[in-house]
Amino acid sequence: MIKKLILSLSIMLLTPLVTQAKYCIQVSSVNKIDERFILKKAKSKIFENKANVRVEKIGRYLTLRVGNFNKRSEAFLTLKEIQSTFPDAFVRKCSIDGKDIIYSNNTKENYIDQQTTEITKKKKNFLQGTHSIDLPPNYIYQE
Repeated sequence: MIKKLILSLSIMLLTPLVTQAKYCIQVSSVNKIDERFILKKAKSKIFENKANVRVEKIGRYLTLRVGNFNKRSEAFLTLKEIQSTFPDAFVRKCSIDGKDIIYSNNTKENYIDQQTTEITKKKKNFLQGTHSIDLPPNYIYQE
């Protein structure tokens, strides 16, 4: 019993350190003063059928990003299409933090609901002993 508990705690503590990086395409980054400008870009026709188009507030800047790709090569396939309209776009490592999103082609609420549902599933799997869990390091379980 104690071995299982130690193993479970080890997995919970180490998983955030070994999670694989995600990639996205950064299209533009502007000062907060240009908020209308970047929101207009985010709603442009080229992004209509793209997943995870979002404007994130990072410090005093607003950044337009597209996608949440597992592999860098997947991001490059989409990059070619985007660069036809936005030639300065580039692929970068990134993570999606729902609290920093000010616009998304999913609504912000939908994104947060999806994240909460995913955490709840992982939490239940962990409690049932079928855990491949990667909860955020500051996550506190409450019933």
